[in-house]
Amino acid sequence: MQTVKIKSIKKLDKSYDRYDLRIEKTHNFFANGILIHNTSLVSSKLLFNNKLSLSERVLKFIGFNIQDKEYKYIYSSRKVIKAAGKHTTDLQGFYKDNIWGLAHEKIKHALVDGLSLYCEIVGNMPTGGMIQKDYDYGCREGEFKVFVYRITTTNTSGDVHEFDWASIKEHCDNHEINHVPEYYYGPVNFTLDQLKEKYLEKDCEFCSNRVPGEGIAFRNECHNKKAYKLKSFRFLQKESKDLDDGVSDIETEESDDIQDV
Repeated sequence: MQTVKIKSIKKLDKSYDRYDLRIEKTHNFFANGILIHNTSLVSSKLLFNNKLSLSERVLKFIGFNIQDKEYKYIYSSRKVIKAAGKHTTDLQGFYKDNIWGLAHEKIKHALVDGLSLYCEIVGNMPTGGMIQKDYDYGCREGEFKVFVYRITTTNTSGDVHEFDWASIKEHCDNHEINHVPEYYYGPVNFTLDQLKEKYLEKDCEFCSNRVPGEGIAFRNECHNKKAYKLKSFRFLQKESKDLDDGVSDIETEESDDIQDV
């Protein structure tokens, strides 16, 4: 992994476009000790304040029922909002496709007021190229899949409620969308070494190509619902080799809610 130092920080006018932080060639970087990569989507239907005209504000002040709040669709990568209602930002940048918008359209029928779906996007870009080099996840050329791994709901006061795993699966099944595959659900009665022995260092069972399985993720349902990622050594070796070879893909962002162990 290369080390890149920040040369300078400049304050830009607000009219300038914002871009995701990315490193030339690899498009990955470390932030607070976490490797930043993976293509992910947050797809939501949240409550927005409507911008009222002067006359509407006056009518509201004197007691007329003027709608000043409205639920609107919003989607983002893990770090950057791509579209909120009718407002959009730079949707492509380094990428050929607005993959987040396309994925959002696939799953937005599963959104109700206040709901947010946190997802992984895998497979291929519609106009060519793979989301993650060599990892097709069973997708045909130009096809991608969306897998939900977390769901939250936000009430009108702004309080966020986290779905448990059983509720996530139920919601996905009811709306015919994919959730991430489940290997085990129940009390923890094994060690980290036993987890590695059982699940790691195998070929990826979801890919047509023969590639190392990335690893597994697990979360504590009883405490803070934090998720932890356990990567296979073979995958890390491949990832390092790709980086050394200057191979780039469109995986650019790592979740604040997933921690490597």
